[in-house]
Amino acid sequence: MTVDRRAESTEAPWYRQGWPIFVFSLPATAVIASFISLGYAIAYRDDTVGGEYYKEGLAINRLLALEDKAWQARIAATLTVDAQGSIKAILEGNPETVQQTREGILRISHPQDAALDQVVAVTLAPDRALVGHLRPLDPRVHWALALQTREWRITGSAQVAPGAAVRLFATPPVE
Repeated sequence: MTVDRRAESTEAPWYRQGWPIFVFSLPATAVIASFISLGYAIAYRDDTVGGEYYKEGLAINRLLALEDKAWQARIAATLTVDAQGSIKAILEGNPETVQQTREGILRISHPQDAALDQVVAVTLAPDRALVGHLRPLDPRVHWALALQTREWRITGSAQVAPGAAVRLFATPPVE
């Protein structure tokens, strides 16, 4: 006599049990999370690579040479910004190099959003300081700063708040 075990089974079908839902939900969750990550990657693209990265890469040797000249002349600057956005850079270092400086460019770079970057022309004022004017800066952001002339370049990074002094200085050459 044979007994049909299928008729006696009281187990629910596989699709009504908990373990298949658990097993299939893990890969489904990973697929959904990957699509969410893809959406974020498309919506918030990174601005860290410029459009002309090849030309910028070739120019790095010129920047390094300017930084080396600043190191040799021991150039440093103290920057202050007032509430209206006027910036003042007091230069220190080799007197001959400082005396020859008439104008320069101050580059202020946001760490994440290139649209907030600023390039400010600074010119020599009667008190021998370089002066210019900035758009308002977020004092909570740690900005990358570079002060450059035709002869030298100094860099630094800081939170730029009105009234606060920021120090830029020459860095030793990379060997």
